[in-house]
Amino acid sequence: MSTRVAVVGVNGHGGWHLTNIARLVARGQARLVAACDLAPVSASIQNSISALGATLYTSYERMLQETTPQIVILVTPPATHLPLANLAMAAGADVLVEKPATVRVADLDALIANAARLDRRIQIGFQSIGSYALDVIASLIADGTVGPLRHVYAAGAWTRPTAYFQRGAWAGRRFVDGVAVGDGAVANPFGHALMNCLQIAGVTEVAALSAELFCANDISSDDTSSLRTMFGGVTVNLAVTLCADRIVDPYVVAVGSRGSVRWDYTTDELRLDGKRVDLPGARDLLTDLIDARRLDRAPLCPPERCRTFTTITESLLDGPAPTRIPSHFAGGDPVRVPGIATLIERSASDGQLFSESGAPWASR
Repeated sequence: MSTRVAVVGVNGHGGWHLTNIARLVARGQARLVAACDLAPVSASIQNSISALGATLYTSYERMLQETTPQIVILVTPPATHLPLANLAMAAGADVLVEKPATVRVADLDALIANAARLDRRIQIGFQSIGSYALDVIASLIADGTVGPLRHVYAAGAWTRPTAYFQRGAWAGRRFVDGVAVGDGAVANPFGHALMNCLQIAGVTEVAALSAELFCANDISSDDTSSLRTMFGGVTVNLAVTLCADRIVDPYVVAVGSRGSVRWDYTTDELRLDGKRVDLPGARDLLTDLIDARRLDRAPLCPPERCRTFTTITESLLDGPAPTRIPSHFAGGDPVRVPGIATLIERSASDGQLFSESGAPWASR
C-alpha cells in the first residue's frame, strides 16, 4: 500500500519535493494527499498538486485533520520546524524536515525527545547523506587506502541575486524581532558541505571553533564564511561564498597520509587520487523514510545525527555578527567579489581562515 504524504511549503524548494513524490507515485510507493502553503502558489505548482490528486490547504491544522498523512514533509523556515513537526507527530505522522533541522540545540533535543515519546520517526533533509559516497570514503579510510586521516575540507562558491535574500522575512537574517532564525551561508545553502565534513571526519564534539563570517550583500547573516575545528588530530574546515566571481560547485576532500578522495556531492561524483570511483546510485531520503516505517527501523539521517552540525551553527549565530566586506571589494546583482573563488579553494585546501589566506577585506 502506498504511503500517504503531505508537503508543507510548496513554493521554492517545495517544488523539488513535489517532483520527487510524483516519481514515487509512479512507482506505487507514495500518494500525495495534501499540500499546504500560506503564500500564494504559482499556476504550475497548483497544476502539479492537482495532477497528483491532492488538495492545497492554507491551514496546516486543517490539513492534518482532514487528510491524516502518514509522512509530512516540512519545507518551511528553520525556526518553524519544531512546532510544525510536533503537530505532525501528534497527528500520527512521521516527518521529513528540511535542513537545518532546528536553529537551537535545545530545540533539536526537544524534537528528539518528542519523537521518542510519540514513537515517531524524523528524517532530516541532508540529501547527500543518502549517497553511498560516504560509505565508500569510510571504507577507504578504514582499510588504509588513503592512510590515517589528516584533513577534511570543503569549498564552494555560488552566487545569489538580491531577490534570494528577499524571499522571506527570515532570509538573510540571523534574528527577526529577537527570535533566532539562523539563516546564513554555512547553516543553509552550504549546510551540506559542513554536514558532510563532519560525517567524514567523524566529529562528535566541538572543543574549539575558529570562524570568520563576512557579508557583501545588504544582509545581517553571512554570505562568505570560513571556519576551522579539530577533532581527533584531524583538521576540519570549510570556505564558502554566495558572492562568486567564478562558480565552484561545492566539494569535500578527505586527505590522508597515503592519498586523498574528493567528493563533488551535488553531482555525487567521487574520485580517489584523481581517478573516478563508481557509486551505486544514491538513497532518496523520502524513500528511505517510507522504508523505515515499513521495516520498523531508524531513518538514514535522524536528528541525533545532526547534533554536532547544530552545535556549530548555533555557536556561529551567537558569536560576532558578520563583518561587512567594503563596497569597493564587491558589487553588482548578484554581488560578486573579485578573486573570491580562487581564495575560497586555496583557503579550504590550506586549512586556513580568510585572514590567514591574505584576503584584503579580511585583514585583522
